[in-house]
Amino acid sequence: MGGKKKPRTRFICWNCGQAVPLKFSGQACPNCGALLTPAAYDARAQELAKQRVQVERELNRLQAQLDSATKKNTRWGIFKNFRFLPSRRAMDELLLQIQPLKQQIEDLSRKGRFASERYYASEWFRQSRRFLREDILDNREKSNSPFKMPYYDQSGVFHMAPDRGNAWKRGEYGEYVVFSLLSDAIDAGLLGHARLLWHLYVLVRQRLVMRRVATVESTDEIDIALLTTHGLYSIEVKSLYSSIEVRLDNCKDAYCVTATPVGRDGQLLTIGITIDMGVAQNTAHVRAMRTELDGLVAPQRIFNVTTYANQCGFEMHAPQGFRYAYVTTTSDFPENIVEVICRIEQRVAACWTNAEVDVLAERLAISYTDSDGSKRANHTKALSTAHPSVVDSSKFHKKRAHKLKTKAQPKYQSRKSQFIDEDVRDYLNGDYDD
Repeated sequence: MGGKKKPRTRFICWNCGQAVPLKFSGQACPNCGALLTPAAYDARAQELAKQRVQVERELNRLQAQLDSATKKNTRWGIFKNFRFLPSRRAMDELLLQIQPLKQQIEDLSRKGRFASERYYASEWFRQSRRFLREDILDNREKSNSPFKMPYYDQSGVFHMAPDRGNAWKRGEYGEYVVFSLLSDAIDAGLLGHARLLWHLYVLVRQRLVMRRVATVESTDEIDIALLTTHGLYSIEVKSLYSSIEVRLDNCKDAYCVTATPVGRDGQLLTIGITIDMGVAQNTAHVRAMRTELDGLVAPQRIFNVTTYANQCGFEMHAPQGFRYAYVTTTSDFPENIVEVICRIEQRVAACWTNAEVDVLAERLAISYTDSDGSKRANHTKALSTAHPSVVDSSKFHKKRAHKLKTKAQPKYQSRKSQFIDEDVRDYLNGDYDD
């Protein structure tokens, strides 16, 4: 029992090295007052990396001298270990200088091993509460986590080694990549005063499929919402292992996004080419937000941004902003999501103050954020209680019709009678608004 792993509740401060509770993520360290943010961890990691490079350069210089002295010392054969030999004295002096440098490099490497702490200091973790795989106790939850191992490279740049074994993992990791890009841009001052929100759960009223009049309450989930002094961005994230090509579809008067799969060797495949509906999906999200936030946010201040989190290629053959929609990527292309949003910010005048952005962000967070899915579950439960499902009602009527032997059942049914039966079921299910 004593050897059982405990849940992670603390992370290490980059400055004092003391463990602090996770509630201080993004705040000041209670022990030394250092700011516990990703930017602070990155700055410390880059500083340690520069120190290590200098020490390694000095170590390489001394090691070259040691190799030269060793080569000279071997010429003495059986007398090479005599201390009075110049080459032997040089070797001993160099070894005394090299040993502390090796220890210093080891200490710098140990101090720079706070990539996990950097992750827990991020805004992403504070909103998503997604723990790293190494800190998850439940085996099933651990296997579903895409966050395999964070690390700093030799230059002090942070990276995340992901597990994108299935579509769900790719989707969540893509959201993490986009959220992190925007968060870093905000910290760097590229987007001015801005706030990020993850997984907004918006209630809407939509027409049922194959129903002409009936409407029913349903939901839309916005992957990421970005609030700036210029507007509200609804961001739909698509994580596809494909090359993306965006063109205008003149027939549908909308963007046409072609996704071409990429093989393991990096070559484009000729099979499995699909038309991705991410832009149309986000258009529905924007429509839902405009309806839900009517009177609070002007419709023209809600921007439709679809981003593809991939490194397999992105080609934009259409102008941005067509029908108020924008298609972006996370790769280093001109259509990078941060660059596109910066261009929108430069073109559109500000409509809110910094204080108004904070107030609106808090209001949206309280009303619509749903990181654990509880609001979705409660709303689904309420819907199932208020409106019996069509499937259940059809089973009831089928069972009742089976008992009434005298009622003839037609072998074939016309489209008109089918719509009539569907309208009757809608009425019985309470889907019509009186």
